Amino acid sequence: MKKAITLSILFIMSLSVQAQIDFFKFIESIKWNSTESEIAGEYATLIKQRKHIYNESDKSVCNYGIDNIILGDYAFNVWFKVDSLSKKLVSLYFYIPKELLKDESPKQLCGSLDVLLSENFGTPDSKKDGEGILFSNDRKWHNENIVIDVKHIVVDKMQLYTIEIKERNEMTAKEFGLDKLDFRVASWGESRESILMKEGKKDKAGIENLYSFDDYVAGMNCSVVYEFVENKLSGAYYVFNVEHTNENDYIQDFNRLIELLSEKYGNPAINMPIWKNSLYKNDKDKYGFAISLGHLIYYASWDLERSDITVKLGGENYNITFVSGYRSKVYKGFKNNENRKKELEKL
Repeated sequence: MKKAITLSILFIMSLSVQAQIDFFKFIESIKWNSTESEIAGEYATLIKQRKHIYNESDKSVCNYGIDNIILGDYAFNVWFKVDSLSKKLVSLYFYIPKELLKDESPKQLCGSLDVLLSENFGTPDSKKDGEGILFSNDRKWHNENIVIDVKHIVVDKMQLYTIEIKERNEMTAKEFGLDKLDFRVASWGESRESILMKEGKKDKAGIENLYSFDDYVAGMNCSVVYEFVENKLSGAYYVFNVEHTNENDYIQDFNRLIELLSEKYGNPAINMPIWKNSLYKNDKDKYGFAISLGHLIYYASWDLERSDITVKLGGENYNITFVSGYRSKVYKGFKNNENRKKELEKL
């Protein structure tokens, strides 16, 4: 707390000797529990009274703002949005004045600001690029303390670029889907530190982008594995550690897990055996043995709104593996992009 107060004081002192305000330093200086009157006092030498605006959708009002906040080559103005009843800060609403965008290339604007924001906040948690005469480029970041929501709307030769920043709390978590549990105690996009604290179990992976421990799930011993990209939860697995003398018993384990998952998520989109070698196809007593050789795979999958879930029973060289995987749709492909970056760094 003392560090935050010191940072705010130093930032405000620096404002008196400079006409331009750095975007990222300004965000760091914000005290999110401030009331409108406290904000007006905090930035007394810079703040300007705006035309009163009431927003029906979130019951917020805007009365004050600050001009000339610099992000790269662009000067933004900011509105302080406060709750209409408590008068406490709801969000910071940044926009580039229309006159400054009159002759600006939309592609150049979007590309330049994407780089600057990604350098500070990391890879966007969600990203949508539009095309045509009327389109919108949307980006969202869910950081530990704040949520950043970017909208770039282009209509023919006119454009609007806005950045809205909110404190990450229960309300914003619900708004951006972070209140929903996607795997055990966690939501997609959560940090490793947050999940480690929730699970409360010692990590056995010892790797920065993983968190793993042992548990007992669906009547079986297993390893629980959380996977992160840029410290955001992107995938998770159950690696079942079961041993049977009769290899057909693994198929019973598979079917029991499919039954439990179907009870929770509905029937799977795919649930079928896949034969790579039909040598034992007509001998059901040998199906477990066929799995251990890699001849047969049992596979099922669910296509959910936020997640892809797969269950696979397979093997090779007389060993059987049984894994259930969960993958975020928002973070789909992030792992491949991260691996590609690492390979390019070696060249």
